[in-house]
Amino acid sequence: MLKAVIVNISWWYVGKYQKKFSPIVIGVAGSIGKTGTKRVIAKTLEASKRVAWQDGNYNDIVTVPLIFFGQKEPSVYNPIGWMLVFFHMTLGLYTKTPAEIVVVELGTDSPGQIANFNDRIILDYAVVTAISYEHMQNFTDIHHVAQEELSIAKYSKKLYIGKQIEDDGFASKLPDYSTYGGSNKDRLSVSYSSQDVKVKSEDNSYSFKTKLAGPHQFDSLVISIELAEKLGISKEKIILALEAITPMPGRMQLLSGKDSSLLIDDTYNSSPEAVKAALDYLYARKQNHKIAVLGNMNEMGDISKQLHTEVGEYCDPVKLSEIITIGPDANEYLAEAATKVGCKVRTMNSPIEIGNYLAGLDLKDHAILFKGSQNKVFLEEAVKLVLNNPEDKSKLVRQSSYWLAEKSKQFEGIK
Repeated sequence: MLKAVIVNISWWYVGKYQKKFSPIVIGVAGSIGKTGTKRVIAKTLEASKRVAWQDGNYNDIVTVPLIFFGQKEPSVYNPIGWMLVFFHMTLGLYTKTPAEIVVVELGTDSPGQIANFNDRIILDYAVVTAISYEHMQNFTDIHHVAQEELSIAKYSKKLYIGKQIEDDGFASKLPDYSTYGGSNKDRLSVSYSSQDVKVKSEDNSYSFKTKLAGPHQFDSLVISIELAEKLGISKEKIILALEAITPMPGRMQLLSGKDSSLLIDDTYNSSPEAVKAALDYLYARKQNHKIAVLGNMNEMGDISKQLHTEVGEYCDPVKLSEIITIGPDANEYLAEAATKVGCKVRTMNSPIEIGNYLAGLDLKDHAILFKGSQNKVFLEEAVKLVLNNPEDKSKLVRQSSYWLAEKSKQFEGIK
């Protein structure tokens, strides 16, 4: 009951804000890469526009309205906190310089959550990054996931979808859309070793260096350029903005490891297509020795065995020196499948065990990928033990006192 009241009041303020200031509203959805894509879009547009956005995961019916007004979320059961939020929303309607552009992320973990925004917001531009298996305990199959993510089209004036969505046949019922990234190789080329990027838009050719890594991250550069051009930002300002963007913690972040090794920190979360994309990036690196540390893909429901097996079969014994797995389904199904295709596999039960094992190796000329979900995995704690500079632990995901306490309940040695 209280949540419903908060939602109704918050969205009433959003309606007032949109009616008074008419900002351009951009929404980002998708199974993988949406938070990073939202961030790249927002930072690119900030080159010459006033942009309202949020760097975390304010992506549900309660938190999205807060982005318009730059407010933090109180507890749902904190009425005084919400009264203060509404007070600042009121001030925002009359005393603050409004945003010209608002970039929001729309998330889902069960059917109908994307569609719930339909009566509350109209998006000038919507971006759906990719369709992949997610929260499969709540969705019947991948087509059900696609139906959920693509329901954003119902309240969007202009829809962009990742090329993979069209290639996989999920766009057949969409009335109108444009694609970006994916198999549009004529528009995007990347040197994985030097991070040099070339992008062709309808009107310009771009050449710049990026600090981002991984195919889905590179696709975000393409859609950011597309939107920035449409909103009147110059080529020069777009390039400066894109070159300055750094990776988010736990999302294809490149870190320096012991013995001058390369650590690919993709520990925030995991799903089949994201693992494959991260492996492709690892395979393309110049180092002669490559290790993949692969954790459980959580929330895969009844098809978890199938999906972990599929990822194990994707592992390449020629390109990988070793695979280390952690988590019940990764240790059972992924490890078995990878072993069958000829990979050398170790199964472990703690990120501390993994980190200590790697710290004991000579990692010269090594590239190591860390990819996994949260509970029973937390591979950022393994990364921490092989960093070249221990102070880089501040760059890792889930390092707050809350998360460290949660992790210490599951694994000894985390601090």
